[in-house]
Amino acid sequence: MDKIKENKKDSIIDILLHFAINNKTLLITLKLIIAAGLIWYLIYKLDYNKIIMSLENANYYLIGFVVGLMVLNLYLQYRRWELTSRLLLSQLDKRKIFRSFIYGISAGAFTPARVGEYLGRAMAYKDKPLLHSFGATFLDKFFLLIVVVFTGSIGSVLYLSISYRISNIITVPLFIVLFLLLVFFIIVLKNPRYWFDNISERFKKYDKINTGIERINSLDFNKKEYANEMLVLSILHFITILLQFALLVSAFSFQYNYLGYIWAGSLVLFVNSIIPSISFGDLGVREGAAVFFLLPFGISNIAAFNASIFLFLINILLPAILGLFFLIKRNNV
Repeated sequence: MDKIKENKKDSIIDILLHFAINNKTLLITLKLIIAAGLIWYLIYKLDYNKIIMSLENANYYLIGFVVGLMVLNLYLQYRRWELTSRLLLSQLDKRKIFRSFIYGISAGAFTPARVGEYLGRAMAYKDKPLLHSFGATFLDKFFLLIVVVFTGSIGSVLYLSISYRISNIITVPLFIVLFLLLVFFIIVLKNPRYWFDNISERFKKYDKINTGIERINSLDFNKKEYANEMLVLSILHFITILLQFALLVSAFSFQYNYLGYIWAGSLVLFVNSIIPSISFGDLGVREGAAVFFLLPFGISNIAAFNASIFLFLINILLPAILGLFFLIKRNNV
C-alpha cells in the first residue's frame, strides 16, 4: 500500500512539473519571475558608484580583451550544451538549444549556486521529460566541475606546501591520491553505462530510489565520444575563465604576474565550487577567496575584489541581461 502511495506521489509531482513547463500562462509567469529577479538585482544589489570608481583607474585595454574573451567563454558553454542536447537528449533543433542555453544563463544569474539554470534550460524543452533535462544539465556542469576540482586540488596542495611549508611526507601522498582519483574519474567517464548499471543493481531493493534511477536510465549517456569532447571543451572553458581572471587582476593592479594570477584563479574557482553559497550569483565566497589567494602576490584587497566582481559582471550578469531579450520575446513562449 505504501509503495502504491509513493508511486502515486511521484506521478503527481511529475505531472505538476510537466504542467508548469508546458502551461502557457505558467511559462509566462516563470519568464516574468526570471526577468523581475534580474531587474531587482541590477537596481538594488549593484553599487554603480564603486564600479565607476574602479573603472576610472583601470587598464581599459585589458578589460576590453576580457570582454572579448566573453564571446569565447559563451561559445564554449554553448558547445557543451549543444553537444549534450544533441547526443543525450536527441535535440537537433539548434534554435531550441540556443534558447534553452540563454534561458539557463538568465535564470541562473540571480539564484544561489545558479540552480535556476536547471529550470531555465528545461523551459525551452517542453517535449522532453524534466528529469532528463535536469540530468543533462547536471552532466554538462559535472565535466567542468571535475576539471575545476582536480586542478584546484593540485593548486591547493602546492599553495599549502609553499605558503605554510608543509612537509613532503604529507604533500606527496596527497598528490598520489589526487592522481588516482583523476584516473578513476577518467575510467568512469570512458564507460559510464557499466558504472551506472552497477549502481542500479546495488539500489535495486530500494523501490523509491530505484524508480528515480530507472527514469534516469533512459537518458542515453553511454557515448565515449561525448565524454572525450566534453572533457576537451571543459578544459578550454576553464582555461578561458582563468585567463580572464588573470587579465582582470592585471587591469586593476597594473602588475603582470599572469602565471601567479592563473594559479590564484584556479584556487578561487575551486573554493567557489566546494563551498555552498546561498548568495545571489555566488557573490561573497568568490570575492573573499580572491582577496585571500591574491594577497601573497602583492595584490591589494581592492584590486582583488574588483577583478572578481568584474569577472561576475562580464561572464554572468552581462550575458544574462542579453538573454533577457530572448526570454521575454512573445514568439518564444
